[in-house]
Amino acid sequence: MLACGAERAKAGGLVQRTMRMETGPADGGGQLVLEAIDLCASVPITQHGAKEDDTSTALEQRRQLLQHFNLLVRRTDRIGIVGPNGVGKSTLVRLLLDITKPDSGRVRQGFGLIPAYFDQRREALDRDQSPWTILSEGGSDMIEVAGQSKHVTSYLRDFMFDDVKMTQRVSTLSGGEQNRLLLAKLFAQTHNFLVLDEPTNDLDIETLELLQEVIADYDGTVLIVSHDRDFLDRTVTGILAFEGEVKIVAHAGGYSDYLARKKAAKARQNDKSDSKKPKKSAPKKPKTNRPSRLSFRDKHRLDTLPDEIATIDAEIAAIETKLTVPDLFQNDPDLFNQLCRHACRAKGQQGSKGNGMAGSGRKGRSLGTGRQS
Repeated sequence: MLACGAERAKAGGLVQRTMRMETGPADGGGQLVLEAIDLCASVPITQHGAKEDDTSTALEQRRQLLQHFNLLVRRTDRIGIVGPNGVGKSTLVRLLLDITKPDSGRVRQGFGLIPAYFDQRREALDRDQSPWTILSEGGSDMIEVAGQSKHVTSYLRDFMFDDVKMTQRVSTLSGGEQNRLLLAKLFAQTHNFLVLDEPTNDLDIETLELLQEVIADYDGTVLIVSHDRDFLDRTVTGILAFEGEVKIVAHAGGYSDYLARKKAAKARQNDKSDSKKPKKSAPKKPKTNRPSRLSFRDKHRLDTLPDEIATIDAEIAAIETKLTVPDLFQNDPDLFNQLCRHACRAKGQQGSKGNGMAGSGRKGRSLGTGRQS
C-alpha cells in the first residue's frame, strides 16, 4: 500500500484534521504498456464568427496534430507532456488511451493494462450526484481501497470532505473539491497506469504535496500533462515536448532539464548566427615598450586553449545533433542517456578551459602584453 498523510491544525485549538491519500500497488500487466504506431491525427479548427450549427466548410477545416508519430511506453516509465495551451496535449492523451481515434495508424496496448484517467474536464463525475453516491456505487457503505475495506464516509474524510460536503451535489463544489473527489475515485480503483491531465489545477499546496508523494512512490507507469515545472520535476523522468507544428520531441530528465537543454541549444544557434556576421575591426592599440612578463605556461595556454575549446565545441555540437534524432529516446534510451552524460562532461571541460584562457588573458593585459596575431 502506498500512503501519504499530512496534519492541519486549527489556529488556537487542539483539533487536527488529517488528509490522507493512498493507492494500491500496480498489479498485473506486462513490460509493454502501449505503443503508438505511425499515428496521424488532426483536430478541427473553428473559424471566428462561425456558429456551431453552421454546416459550411468553415467548421470543417482541420489542423494537423500528429504526423507519423511513434512512441513506446514501457512499465514504470514516468513521462510528462508539455507544450503551449491549445496545442493538443489532451488530445494526444486521449489518442494514446484509444478514447479518440486517429486519422491513421494505431495504438497497441499491452496485456493486462488498467489505466486510471484523470480528465481535466472531470467527465467521470456526475455533477447531479453527491461525493457519497459517486463513491458508493451499488448503494454500499463500504469501499475497497488498496485491498482494504473502508467506510465511504471515512474515505471521504481522508480527502478533507466534511459531512455536509459529502451530500452536496458535485456541481456546487469548488474546482479544488471536485479535483480531490476525482482523485479519491481514481485511487479507489484497481490500476497500473496513472494518466493525469492537468491534475494540479485548483489544488491547494497540501493536496499538491501529497499527490507528488503518492506519484513518486507509485510502482506503475505514469503519464502526466502539466504546466507545473516543480510538479513535473518531482514526478517524471522523461518529457514529450510539443515543439512547433506536428513536432513532438522526447527528452530525458524533468521539466527543468528540458528547459535548460532548450536554452543551451538556442544560445548555440545565436552564437552561430553572430559568427556569420562581419566583424568590425577593432582600433589598433598603441604599442608599448613594456617588456612581457608572462610565464611560459600562460603563453602556452593562450596559444593552445582556443584550439582545445573549438574541439570541445565541435564535440558538443555533434552530441546535440545526435540527440535531436527523432524517436532516439524511445528506440535506444541507454544511448540517449549516455549522450546526455557526455554532453554534460564536455560542457564542464568547456567552462574550465574558458576560465583558464580568460585568466591568462587578463594577466597578459595587466602586464601590457597579449597574443599577437
